[in-house]
Amino acid sequence: MSRDTILEFARQRGEGFILSAASLKDLGSPFVIMRTLIRLEKTEEIAEICRGRYVVLIQGSYGPYPPEVHTVLPFIEHETGHPILVPGICAANLLDLTTQIPMRQCYITAGPSMELHFGKHVVEIRHVDEWLVQMPNTAAGNAIRAVDFLGEHFAEDGLRKLRGKMSDADWSTMAMAPGLPEWFHAALEASGRSPDIEETPDECE
Repeated sequence: MSRDTILEFARQRGEGFILSAASLKDLGSPFVIMRTLIRLEKTEEIAEICRGRYVVLIQGSYGPYPPEVHTVLPFIEHETGHPILVPGICAANLLDLTTQIPMRQCYITAGPSMELHFGKHVVEIRHVDEWLVQMPNTAAGNAIRAVDFLGEHFAEDGLRKLRGKMSDADWSTMAMAPGLPEWFHAALEASGRSPDIEETPDECE
């Protein structure tokens, strides 16, 4: 198998495409594919970001460098079949529930945990329970992740603050989400806005 065949295959699929024995299975046997990938890594045309997973390096004027993290994550999602989301600390920060920020770039998923290496930059993808990654990229889902970050002892106060930031529809969607732990339901009830309590119109969206 030629090195050019693999490189062209990757470039046709876009920046950040994951090269592995699985993603290249239509091009040849796993043994031949991995042997070719190792040769490409030695010539600094690709780099291994996780065991058995490689990306095509961008050839810059100051030498080769890896693609941006955000271009790689969709291919990881496609491979694992699970969305990859920012963690609760980021959701809580976005919703003004905390001023903390993560010490390192990290994400959460219901798929397998992994550590991605982009040169010296390390990105962690951490496995969590399914209920924490439901409703990605929605107000209700972000609220769930934010409250989980606050934890059981501060959840009630966090929910009271969130009520002024969420529409009735988003609040109800969050409150009725499947799989929420008992402490989350207890905090909802204590905050006075559980699904079983009659809601009054809210002007804040």
